[in-house]
Amino acid sequence: MSPKAWTRPVSGSTTKRTLAASAAGAAACAAVGAEAWDAGGCCGIAAEEGVDEEAFIRGIMADLEQYFILDSKRIYATGYSNGGMLSYRLACEMSEVFAAIAPVSAAQFYEPCQPTQPVSILHVHGLADPIVPYEGGGELLPVTFPPVEEGLQFWLDYNGCEGEPTQEQIWPSTTHTVYDACQLNTSVETYFLEYHNHDKLKTDTFRLAEVTWQFFLEHPKP
Repeated sequence: MSPKAWTRPVSGSTTKRTLAASAAGAAACAAVGAEAWDAGGCCGIAAEEGVDEEAFIRGIMADLEQYFILDSKRIYATGYSNGGMLSYRLACEMSEVFAAIAPVSAAQFYEPCQPTQPVSILHVHGLADPIVPYEGGGELLPVTFPPVEEGLQFWLDYNGCEGEPTQEQIWPSTTHTVYDACQLNTSVETYFLEYHNHDKLKTDTFRLAEVTWQFFLEHPKP
């Protein structure tokens, strides 16, 4: 018997992440479809109808447990654009479940964000993104996005991160910043790509799937 298909609208693609996770011997659940997720104010009909995404995700996890032995310390979420915003919502609503999230080209929308446990965050963003601008705002969609740094600061505060971050220039246009002096061995990390727009960051110089999976491997729950 095979796991069933779950029907819910979703934006973006997680194909590359699925391949990376499968190669590492993990169970990867990739939702691919049309329309949108309700990330809390964005996006589309899902936000208009106030879809209970938490219940949907918990339902998927209950189904997965029928086919796999899940390591409760290593459950993660990632997504691109609206899917990345959903991963922020899951960290807010299901922090007891998710050890880490990795939103890409996204912003934290969900309010009130009331986690009960620290969650490690890896955020990847193009600084030339006109759809979900790093500085917030946006004119191409009927949504005003919060600044990326606003969501990151929330998790820096909640995770109890202290001290100055370490920072390195990976490539001439990519800056990697790490806050790792946080509670319960969590961290908040960012990759900011100076000239990248809202594309899926499929470049020869930034291997998104591998970077995401390595981050997850290094950040289980305690």
